[in-house]
Amino acid sequence: MDVEETLVAHILNTRFDDLPEQAIEFGKTLLLTVLGTTIAGAWTEDCEAAIDQVKEWGGRRESTILIYGGQVPAHNAAFANSMMARALDFCDGMIPGLHLGSTAVPAALAAAERSFQMVLRAIRERRQARAAHRNRGVGAQASCGGSEGHTSELQ
Repeated sequence: MDVEETLVAHILNTRFDDLPEQAIEFGKTLLLTVLGTTIAGAWTEDCEAAIDQVKEWGGRRESTILIYGGQVPAHNAAFANSMMARALDFCDGMIPGLHLGSTAVPAALAAAERSFQMVLRAIRERRQARAAHRNRGVGAQASCGGSEGHTSELQ
């Protein structure tokens, strides 16, 4: 098994309960930090211009632009939200100086929202298909003059 397959298998087989408490606490802190820096950076002139541009580009409504609202393609929401999170250069500085959260958190939120939208769309389509199937069955029974337990006079 190569490195990528090992990593994917590890990700797919890891449950929340398998995570160490320290990692869970770090994730919570990182999320709150990035949301805070996003709120703080949202009102800078450059961010306002970038948000206007992203909204002008339009596209499929997949993920939300934080603070400003509106939905745009997931990659554009990740871009806009990351820009706000990083605008004031206050972020999750980790030793040795990485600033991963201001990019990773908005990208993960946008991807998760897009995935959730796709799941909801699939559920709605499945329900509509089942309802249409049931309606076809009811229509066929009505046109044949009966349903289960009812015998037609022609029999």
